[in-house]
Amino acid sequence: MHRAAFKAFFREFWWGGLILILEIPLNVWQAFLLGYLISYFFGVEGSSIPMYNNGYMLSFLITITAMVYLLMHHHYFFDGMRFGLQLRIALS
Repeated sequence: MHRAAFKAFFREFWWGGLILILEIPLNVWQAFLLGYLISYFFGVEGSSIPMYNNGYMLSFLITITAMVYLLMHHHYFFDGMRFGLQLRIALS
């Protein structure tokens, strides 16, 4: 039964995994950018912000990563919930 479910829903498994693989590094990148922005504002000694000496650029990048993360996260969870309900119906 598990093989039949996997064959029937392989594309959903693959698509969800692809979105998750792209979503996790984006979330980590957003945290690094936020750290760079905080060190930019507080002027932490010894911290080197690689080629991002402009606070506006850091804020823009954080906003863009947040928007992309928002779209990917909601798409992933919507598909995951729909897939779970379809699998539940298929196996009952």
